[in-house]
Amino acid sequence: MNLSSPPETTNSKDSPAIVALHELQSATGVAWNLWTRIAASKWVESNSSDDCELDEAHSARMAFHPTCFDLFEKAFGEQSIQSEQSDPNQWWVVSPLLGPYGNLHSVAITTVSGDQRESITKLASLSLNYQREKLRAEQLESENAQFAQQVGDDFEEMTFLRTMADSLAVGDTSLGIKEVVTRSFEMLHGILGAEILCFVELDEAGQPKSSIRQTDDTEHAQVSQDACDVLAQRFCSQVTSGPLVRNDLIHQTEEEAQGTSQQLLIVPVQTSVRQFGWFMAINRGPGFTQHGKAPLLCASLHEFGTWEASLLSTAASVIASHASNLEHLREKGQLLVSVVRSLVSAVEAKDAYTCGHSERVALYTKRLAQHLSYDEESTERIYLTGLLHDVGKIGVSDATLNKAGSLTREEFGEIQEHPDYGWSILCELRQLAYVLPGVLHHHERFDGAGYPDGLSGHDIPLDARIMAVADAYDAMTSDRAYRAGMPHEKAVGILTDGAGTQWDPEIVSSFLEIVNDFVKIRQQYQPHQRRVRTGSAIVYQD
Repeated sequence: MNLSSPPETTNSKDSPAIVALHELQSATGVAWNLWTRIAASKWVESNSSDDCELDEAHSARMAFHPTCFDLFEKAFGEQSIQSEQSDPNQWWVVSPLLGPYGNLHSVAITTVSGDQRESITKLASLSLNYQREKLRAEQLESENAQFAQQVGDDFEEMTFLRTMADSLAVGDTSLGIKEVVTRSFEMLHGILGAEILCFVELDEAGQPKSSIRQTDDTEHAQVSQDACDVLAQRFCSQVTSGPLVRNDLIHQTEEEAQGTSQQLLIVPVQTSVRQFGWFMAINRGPGFTQHGKAPLLCASLHEFGTWEASLLSTAASVIASHASNLEHLREKGQLLVSVVRSLVSAVEAKDAYTCGHSERVALYTKRLAQHLSYDEESTERIYLTGLLHDVGKIGVSDATLNKAGSLTREEFGEIQEHPDYGWSILCELRQLAYVLPGVLHHHERFDGAGYPDGLSGHDIPLDARIMAVADAYDAMTSDRAYRAGMPHEKAVGILTDGAGTQWDPEIVSSFLEIVNDFVKIRQQYQPHQRRVRTGSAIVYQD
């Protein structure tokens, strides 16, 4: 065997052993033969046409075999350059060849003259040290890539969660879980790196219902809607707390794998007290994330891992909390409206005239506020203020409220106290603090001759100035115990004449611009029907 002949290998030209061999030959200027350890004490000559094996059964194939064998094993074990004299004028030199992760499975051997032995050994040692440093640099580069990717992923997750929280920060409490999910779906799908992202809703029986899904291309999605629903039925019920990750669906039965489904990630969308459903991500793809050349990162491109599970779980928790908060806000708002209507009902039960008056004033006030460019929230607030503007009449005696004739000075003074009564009834309800200016000052006059504080002009709160016009119009056009309501035209004339003295002229002008809407509200108004009890209070506990 000519150990110094150029290698003619069957290995890939880009394999780590061949690359290391070429570097060794370049450093030493001599040809080396490549041998690979395939088992304990068993070596294969990787660049020989017949792949002869160097072991005890083939000792005849090579002169001085025991020496070569010992050199291979010693270089392999000590990971250092070994040399041994083969005859009076020749030496064998053996060098280990390091693999991509520092593992050793190959050696190179060459024959040199005695004069060359020392220099070739030193050059081979330098080449081996170079391999080690190169490997160390590659490992550091890989670790840095992993660290940079982790930092990037963490920053991306933090940015995503902040963006998602901002997008969910809406004042519309009518949104349900589906609308909340839809607002975050596109962002979540883009960062997660899944072919398909589904939200599987929980039905009344606590079982998975039909899913809403987000894909890059719905028409050409590899997993159909039906397959998504089957996967949801198969796996979602198994997920009650932490995430479920399955990266092995392709190895399962066709029924379980559901065709082209390969990877699956499911997390519950829930709070500590309420579950809304599940997020289900299907098929992880390498095209979604650029990880560079770090081997450990590249290995996870086709799998859902800890980062994806953590991101989806966090997003699910944020979305569930937001949906739950919206439900609580709706319940709170409904409770508030119910309290307001109960207070209004208490006034209506005391004063026959007030029955319907408060709600009509609220409707007129709301329409005026809309015309004056109030936003939606402010419009609803002034509507509630209109409902409550006369709640203080609870503190006025029945005799005074229902008197058919003219009021005495003392009786009128009692009537003038109802704004203060209303303020004192409502001031402890901090959630209704915004109604207090309108309730307290809706009987102020623009010229300062009103009550209770004699405010004038723009010192009177705007809500109160709007309500004063609405209240006066309904008072004049409604029937009273001692008189019939006056015609619409007459009421409009009185408001027009009183602009600038009793009422804000700008508000009166706005009223005149939409006066036909007031007529429609008055004509179409249907009084709220008082509920009649038909059984025990226990019936209504639900």
